[in-house]
Amino acid sequence: MIITISGMPGSGKTSVALFLAKKFRLKYYSVGTIMRSMAREKGISVTEMNKRGEKDKKIDRQIDDYQIRLGKRVKNAIFDGRLSFHFVPKSVRILLQCDPETGAKRIFSQKRKNENYSTYREAIAYIKKRSASERLRFKRYYKVDINSRKNFDIVYDTSHNDQWRSANEILRMVETVRKNKAKNAERRMASGNSRIMNRTGIRRISARSGRAK
Repeated sequence: MIITISGMPGSGKTSVALFLAKKFRLKYYSVGTIMRSMAREKGISVTEMNKRGEKDKKIDRQIDDYQIRLGKRVKNAIFDGRLSFHFVPKSVRILLQCDPETGAKRIFSQKRKNENYSTYREAIAYIKKRSASERLRFKRYYKVDINSRKNFDIVYDTSHNDQWRSANEILRMVETVRKNKAKNAERRMASGNSRIMNRTGIRRISARSGRAK
């Protein structure tokens, strides 16, 4: 099984992704970790990386190519990234939502490095600015709205739950989606086999009547 999980800063997507990875025994891949590593190498913040990415597509392309290659190669993995659902479409696609105020409290308490805010108010502004930047950039480059619910199998708001309650509820949702996808795949296979049998039967009848070449 492959899962992709997206969400704004502070929505808890990394915590949920790690929880699901452990429960389903999946390999964990984090786009955020890649971005933070690239930002450190360049000596800039993630916010500045996003600003540069609005003008230089090469920054996103490095990360995108990495996800595409992995998505084709692995069979049991979870991808933690804003655009992972787009580059690894054959997956259980999850979007975590969260109001900026709650998200700011969470990320401010974590005191993340390479992200330029020193107060709670600055953290709120950071979330809004980064989210707007990413949404604009991805719409421009890929014609994809990362906030559109139609792109996901599961949409869950973590604003009013702690991470463990959210993670367990999402776990149950993933199990339901996985079962439904399996049933739909079986129906498509059965329908496809039926069409093949029908076409074969028509050819045989035509051959007997002398109309087949």
